[in-house]
Amino acid sequence: MRFKQVKEKNRMRFLPTLAGAAHPTFERFVMDTMANANPAYKGGYWDFIEFPNGAKAMILPGESKSKIQIRQQANGFSGSMSPTSLSIALNISACSYLSFHTVGPTQRALSKNYHLLRETLDSELFDTKEIFRFLD
Repeated sequence: MRFKQVKEKNRMRFLPTLAGAAHPTFERFVMDTMANANPAYKGGYWDFIEFPNGAKAMILPGESKSKIQIRQQANGFSGSMSPTSLSIALNISACSYLSFHTVGPTQRALSKNYHLLRETLDSELFDTKEIFRFLD
């Protein structure tokens, strides 16, 4: 399953369609979780992508063959993933967490995106085992 990058002119509308009213919290959650997973991360530009099934995600730019060392404090996972795989894990985590802390349309949007992102994990694009170990 391939994805397409959101065009520059559509970036401002992207996060509200992904996370509804919680979009500022969603963005901060993803970036904070990234900083906790890899203390070398100091912020930066993220690409926004859409999958053919409707899933949406913030993605770290970078070569899919490169690996980022990470540690998940919550479950003790330590390993490495491609920037894209790590980004998917971060987005799934954010959707899950925030879906339990929101209500109404925002909760439905986050829950839907969570399930759509999980569907993308069958793709050869991702370090699926590592993603599940990160999320466990």
